[in-house]
Amino acid sequence: MELSPGYVTRSYASCADDGLPARGDLCWKKNAGALVNELTLTLNGRSGELIPNGADEFRLRDDPGWRIEWIHGSNVTASNADNDNEAFKLTTQDGTVYWFGYGNGTQSVWTVPVYGNDSGEPCYNATTKNAWCQQGWRWNLDRVVDTSGNKIVYRYEDEQNYYSRWATTTSGFRTGYDRSGWLSEIRYGFGTSDGFAHDTVDVSTVPRCIPALTNPSATCTGTSDPKAAPGKWPDVPADLICESTGACDNFSPSFFSSRRYYQLTSWVHQGQAGSTVNDYKVDRYTLGHTMPDPDDSNSNNSDEPDLWLNRIDREGFVTNSSTDSMPAVTFDGTTKKNLVTQVGSRWLRKFG
Repeated sequence: MELSPGYVTRSYASCADDGLPARGDLCWKKNAGALVNELTLTLNGRSGELIPNGADEFRLRDDPGWRIEWIHGSNVTASNADNDNEAFKLTTQDGTVYWFGYGNGTQSVWTVPVYGNDSGEPCYNATTKNAWCQQGWRWNLDRVVDTSGNKIVYRYEDEQNYYSRWATTTSGFRTGYDRSGWLSEIRYGFGTSDGFAHDTVDVSTVPRCIPALTNPSATCTGTSDPKAAPGKWPDVPADLICESTGACDNFSPSFFSSRRYYQLTSWVHQGQAGSTVNDYKVDRYTLGHTMPDPDDSNSNNSDEPDLWLNRIDREGFVTNSSTDSMPAVTFDGTTKKNLVTQVGSRWLRKFG
């Protein structure tokens, strides 16, 4: 399950497809001398490839009339984790502006090491093993402003991982990157003069380990973390996790999450910036999950369980510590046969 208001992603080439040895790193690539910039956009129920439309502008392939600007180089106004603060600005036909990677503390841009081994590519260095930098692979929507100046700000958290860059396990080549992340806060109802958000939504996550399904306070650390107890994390690829120190035989970045969404809590803040502010909780939504086995219960060949949203509980706050609850919304599923078989008559199944 993903909870995302929108994002832009960029795909990079494997360095093995760009004339370098097959070490596992990502590279910029050129086609007929031009830099390949493969971008996709997801927003407001639409998703698709971005098609160049003049200098530093794009259109969605199924064009709804949006103007999409690539903000980079001398035009940069954002401040984010990308090596050169790239961002994207989308303007709809009604004048509403959506920013992806506006930054300024939102942690909305997730990066990965990318090599620019050819002259004219970002990060280029004549010494190929040094020709890399942190480049954005996902720019999350972090700012929306309508024509009346009403503003929404989205904030995120990222998940770090490491790999042995340039297929080298010696010191100096262990490199961090953002393997995933999550929406952590929404701010809106800003005052016209002080920039203070009078309304917020806090979004919390918990580990996607089995103990946390019934006990959300379980941290699943130490002897219960993914490396030490992979059986407690059935849908997390524990073998792809590397730390900043210790052994690491992973030679390419990989992208996955070890967290799941747990609660969304809305707040109203009365007061002004610089003065006394009273904070009042309004609603809280709690997401319950299970990990059902997608195989037939009578099968001796079980697959790894899948994370399944099975209920949503809503509470309204009478005071900050007292609530009234609504009946839970529950989701049931059944196993269904897929279209291919494996060994004998064993069907691949999906819980849906």
